[in-house]
Amino acid sequence: MKMNIRRLALAAMLLSGTSVTLADDGAFLATEDLPGSASGAYFEEDADLVASPGIGEATDGASQSASAFVGSEGYVEDSPAHQYVGSDAFDSVGGSRLMPATYESGYPVEQGYPVEQGYPAEQGYPVEPIHPAPVYGGGCDIACDSGCDAGCDGGCDSRCGSGCGLGDRKICSIFDSVGSDSWAQTELLLWFAQDREMPALVTTSDPGTFPVLPAFGAPNPDNVQVPFGNDINGELSAGFRSDYGKWVSSTLGLGGRFWIMGDNKDSYAASDDGSNMSIGRPFFNTGNDQEDALLVAQDGIFEGSVAAESRLKIWAAEGYARVRFSCAKNCRLDFIGGYSHFDIEDSLGITSTTINLINTGGNPPGTERTFSDLFESENVFDGGQLGFEMVLKRGRWMARSLTKVHLGNMQQSVRIAGQRTRTVPGPVVTNSDGGMLAQGNQGNYERDVFAFAPEANFKLAYCLRENIRLSVGYSFIYFDNVVLNGDVVDRHIDRNSFGFPGTFGSRPTFDFDDSSLWVQGIDLGVVIDL
Repeated sequence: MKMNIRRLALAAMLLSGTSVTLADDGAFLATEDLPGSASGAYFEEDADLVASPGIGEATDGASQSASAFVGSEGYVEDSPAHQYVGSDAFDSVGGSRLMPATYESGYPVEQGYPVEQGYPAEQGYPVEPIHPAPVYGGGCDIACDSGCDAGCDGGCDSRCGSGCGLGDRKICSIFDSVGSDSWAQTELLLWFAQDREMPALVTTSDPGTFPVLPAFGAPNPDNVQVPFGNDINGELSAGFRSDYGKWVSSTLGLGGRFWIMGDNKDSYAASDDGSNMSIGRPFFNTGNDQEDALLVAQDGIFEGSVAAESRLKIWAAEGYARVRFSCAKNCRLDFIGGYSHFDIEDSLGITSTTINLINTGGNPPGTERTFSDLFESENVFDGGQLGFEMVLKRGRWMARSLTKVHLGNMQQSVRIAGQRTRTVPGPVVTNSDGGMLAQGNQGNYERDVFAFAPEANFKLAYCLRENIRLSVGYSFIYFDNVVLNGDVVDRHIDRNSFGFPGTFGSRPTFDFDDSSLWVQGIDLGVVIDL
C-alpha cells in the first residue's frame, strides 16, 4: 500500500509539477508549485525553499551542507545528516525499487531516495534532517508497532531491541517489564490435602464399658467412638512457592520452581483412669473372628494414655523451558516442558501406655506396658512435564492459567517398625521387638510404578508498578499411584501375640496397595520482573 501511494505521488508530480509525499508515523513532506516558481520543500517547518532543478544538477539556493542529491546514475554522496544512494544499490521487485534487507529501517525506497531515516523524497530534491522518531525501551525505531507477532518480546517485532514497550505496556507488560529479561515470583500457599483413609486406631466408650467396635450394622449401646482413625482430616497447611527464570531470547525462557506444603497433620492424645471414659486400641481378632481392643484405660482396672499422629508433607522442584507459542497485543500462550521431582511423605506414629490398677494376667498392680508403632511411607516422583500457560491482560489487570501434566516413575517405599516395653515394680524392665500393629510385618519395602500428576493453576494479578504485581490464585494437583499409610496398616491381629516377649502370628501382613492423593488451595503472591 505504501509503495502504491508513492507511485501515484510520483506520477502526479511528473504530470502537474506539484507533489505531496506522506511520511510514516505523522512526519510529513509538503511541496508546492515547484517548476518555474519560487516554491519549496518542507519537513515540519525547518526546510529550505528551493527551486526544482534538472535531474543530476545542483539546486540553486539549496544548502549543500544540510543535504546531498542523487542523480539517476547511482551517484552516492555522504553528508553529516544523511547518505543518499542511487538506483544501482537497490533490487528491482515488480518494477519498484526496494531497500535491501541489510538496511535497518526496512521501508521500501524509490530510486535515489535517502535511506537513513527511511522517509520518501523525490529524486533530486533536498531533504533536511527530520525530527527523530520516538524511541521506546531498548532503542526501538519507528518500525515498532503496538502489536505483537510470534517473535515478540515486550510488544515489538523482531527488528526492535529486547526492551521495547508501547502504550499501556509501559504501565505493566503482560510478558516482562520494560527492559526486563528475568522474573521472580514468591507465593504464600494456603492448601488443604485430601482426607486420607485409615482404619480405626483409637476408640473410647462410656465408663465401665469395653471400647470395642460394634459389628457392622449392629447397635452401639456403649457409645463407642473413634476419635482417631477412619478418615484422617486434611486440614489447612501453609507453605510457599518460588519461581525464578530468565529469557535467553525473545521466544525462549528457562526457569526453575520450588514449592513446599507444610506438615498436614491430624493428631489425638488422651489419658484417663477409666472414670470418665474407657480408652482402647481396636483390632480384629483373628482367633475368634470378632472385633476386639487392647485396653488402655478402664474404670477400676487400668489407667493409661494414648498419643497418635498422622503427618503428610509434600515438596517439589522443577526445571523447565517456556517457548512463546503465540502472541497478540493483550494475550500470550507459552508451551512449557521440563523436569519434575516430587516427594510425598506420609508418617503415622501411635503409642499407648497401660498401668495395672489390679493384678491381671500375672501383671501385679503398677505394671506398666507400652506399645509403639511407626509407619513411614514415601513416594518419590521423577519425570517430565508438558503444559501450556495462557496470559490475558486488560489495563493493570492480568489473568493467568497454567495447565500441565507430569509423567514419570514413582518410587514407593514403606518402613514399618514397632517396640514394646513392660516395667514390673521392682523395677524389672523387659523390652521386646514389635508393637501392636507392627509385628511380623516389620521391615522396609520398595517398588517402582508409572504415575502421572495433572496440575492446574489460575491466577488474577494487579500491577502496582511496571515491574511489580500482586496476585491471588487457586491451585490443584492430583497424584496418581501413591502409597499411603492407610493402605498398609493391617488391623487383623492374633490376640496371643501381645505377650512379652512377643510371638508373632501370620497377621498382620504387608501388601502394596495403590492409592491417590490431591491437594488444593489458595495462593497469595508477589511477582517482580528483574
